[in-house]
Amino acid sequence: MRVLNYLYLIFFFPCIALCQFFTNEGEGNCKVDASYMKPIIKRFNPFFIEHNYDDDTKNETAKLSEGKIIIIDQRACIRHHIAIQYIISPDELKVNSSNYKILIKECFSLLNKLFFQDFDYLKFKTEFETIFYKKIEENGIGRAFSFPIDDRTFIAQLDFGDWGSKLHLEIVKYLYTQNINLPGVPEYTDDGYFQPIKLSQPKSK
Repeated sequence: MRVLNYLYLIFFFPCIALCQFFTNEGEGNCKVDASYMKPIIKRFNPFFIEHNYDDDTKNETAKLSEGKIIIIDQRACIRHHIAIQYIISPDELKVNSSNYKILIKECFSLLNKLFFQDFDYLKFKTEFETIFYKKIEENGIGRAFSFPIDDRTFIAQLDFGDWGSKLHLEIVKYLYTQNINLPGVPEYTDDGYFQPIKLSQPKSK
């Protein structure tokens, strides 16, 4: 338990800082009200123990076991951000440079449990796993990478060491007009709004 508490202190506070870095958006120009956000782990999800959710901070913690901790932080303003930290004790899973692929499988297994009975997740599950695996092969462990799928952008990083292993995954969801709770915000203020490059016109001689 002492090791787990130590891991919690090491990774929980950096997680909050990282989430705030990714979600640094204007307070007065929001498309959504945070009050609509609900726990990611459903009430009757059978896979997690010691599940807690703080409705004020939108912070969520749970365990798959004593050595597998999940920390989820949500933010909403111009877009909806879900930041997931999955921390695994070395007593539960020993990862090294030759067997790191077991950590990828562990992360996929976590997401299947996390989004249990969430049919929205099933829409992008297969494509997500394919791209995630490819990105890990390209970037390696310990380096962050990102990729889009439809209306979501994923930012991820895997790490391991003597302290254990972890996944950081942020899911950033674009908000369509019909889902905006606070109307009147121009579309171009969304950080996912596509703005094509304007090519300069050649001057006529």
